[in-house]
Amino acid sequence: MNKRAFLTVPLLIALFAPVAFAELSCGFVIDLSPPVVLPAGLYPPPDTIMEDTDFTVAINLADSGAGVWTDSVGMTIIVNSSDSTFFTGVTAVPGSFSPGDTVEVCVDAIDEIYDTLYCTCPPNELDTCWTFYIAETPCSVWIDSVWFWEETDCNDSNIVHICYTLSSTCPDSVYTVSAQMSADSGVTWTVPLVTLIGAEDAIGDSISPGTHCFDWIMSEDLPNSEALFGAKVTVNSEDTCCYGRPLRDNGSIPEMLLLGDFDGFLTLIDTNRTYLPGEIIAGNTWFTDTTDYNESTFGDPRPGFIWFNTRYGWGLGHCYAQTHICFPSGDTTVYLYTRQDDDIKIWFDGNLVFEEHNLADNMLSSDPVDITPLSLSGCMWHRLRFSVYDRGGNFAISHWIEDGLGNPIEGLHCGVLPGILAEDITFAPLD
Repeated sequence: MNKRAFLTVPLLIALFAPVAFAELSCGFVIDLSPPVVLPAGLYPPPDTIMEDTDFTVAINLADSGAGVWTDSVGMTIIVNSSDSTFFTGVTAVPGSFSPGDTVEVCVDAIDEIYDTLYCTCPPNELDTCWTFYIAETPCSVWIDSVWFWEETDCNDSNIVHICYTLSSTCPDSVYTVSAQMSADSGVTWTVPLVTLIGAEDAIGDSISPGTHCFDWIMSEDLPNSEALFGAKVTVNSEDTCCYGRPLRDNGSIPEMLLLGDFDGFLTLIDTNRTYLPGEIIAGNTWFTDTTDYNESTFGDPRPGFIWFNTRYGWGLGHCYAQTHICFPSGDTTVYLYTRQDDDIKIWFDGNLVFEEHNLADNMLSSDPVDITPLSLSGCMWHRLRFSVYDRGGNFAISHWIEDGLGNPIEGLHCGVLPGILAEDITFAPLD
């Protein structure tokens, strides 16, 4: 192990004169240590699993003796133990990786004094490596369509045939699929599906991609009914406790479901239900989009930023943003921080928990921030929804979640569809 040593060599100069004696002492420093990595000086940090695939790999070096000879720094990036690229004279390199990659970064550097004095003695050399990982791309799964119809033959039985098509980018995968029926146009999904025929290959665990059908004996479970019925087929996650994405390091939610227009206030939505991507309300469609848009005119970066102008244009407008959060490690209280332009309402599990009306922009980091406490039950998904109204000009919201002491919440997950990989709904009259 190298140790830093500062060796002071005294020099004595005696000056003889008839009347006085003078002594002059001086010295020099010998640096015996290599450059070091500063605390938190590696990015990505060792053993990190990165969700992004494009970012800068960097190292922060220092040497308190002679200093780091920058031209000597060499960075080698090794992908999956085979693809190696060498860079020299740099401490930061833009990288582009693929899902599932294992990346090893090796750095060597020496003291600046070795170059400055053209020494022939061996340099003090740093030689270090660390590894990080790129997250695997999960299998994409979706339901192409759901359809059902009623048997018209008169045999004293009212039989409903229900079908759906399950698709996946991993055709050999199997999934957990459930089905529900509604007799009130989708307000509730409590119709009993008890008397079924052929459902063992269409509902339950280990369902493979493909088209599946089963029969429901409606006359047994819900006799003498006539209404606009809905059929909902859901692909569920095997991990029912907080399956979803982690929040960003800044505490913001990376993805939300959005709905908006510029015709004033939208038709009021049902705050007690979860909407799905592609659902239409008041002529507008819910769609999933990422947050942290920084191409704003507000002047400084902000977490969890949604600039609605880039999606809907300029003018009077109203938008919703919906997501869900879950904490797996018991009950806790978290704090939601928001800035917005102009008005905002916040619902949590269907309850209005915050409302504010602003007459001007409130988006700069120097502006006041609104703080709303949220009580979470362990291993339970909670619906979070924003309603933002703008009176003209910039139209945006910024948000993040902390523990009240300025720290992000470790283990907090989010999801547009909590614990749900895919879902589809269709409606048809039955009698």
